[in-house]
Amino acid sequence: MTIRAIALLVALAALPATTARSQDKAHTAPASQPAADANVFLIRAYAEPTLFPATVKIDGRAVASLSQRDFTAVKLEAGAHRLKLGWPLLATQSNAEVSILIEPEKTYYFLVLGQAGPGRAETDITYIRSGSGFAALPAYHGPAMIEACCVFKPPR
Repeated sequence: MTIRAIALLVALAALPATTARSQDKAHTAPASQPAADANVFLIRAYAEPTLFPATVKIDGRAVASLSQRDFTAVKLEAGAHRLKLGWPLLATQSNAEVSILIEPEKTYYFLVLGQAGPGRAETDITYIRSGSGFAALPAYHGPAMIEACCVFKPPR
């Protein structure tokens, strides 16, 4: 077992039980709703590692820290912007950054992605899969995904 794995196990054991989030968000009332003029929606339906929140930054400014089944929404002016996804050090997940171009009068939906953990094994080698990023969703698919999975988390 590596030092990184041991540190992760120690950190997880030290977390209080109340930090676990309910996997059934259907019974959780949202604190508020997105602004009516929001044109960019960031959705974390499922992204590994599941225990840690992912911090989303837009143009260098922290917008939200999204846990599983959270989403946030912001209003961005037309033009080029940078989306950055960051993870805590103990998450052992890679960060991601992408450029986006916002057009006037359009609404955008981005899915937060993350995968981590053992992949395939060959003899004495185990391949680890790890990575994170954003996936653009078609505008017609975004609202249905939010309705099916997620609770609104107001942006900072």
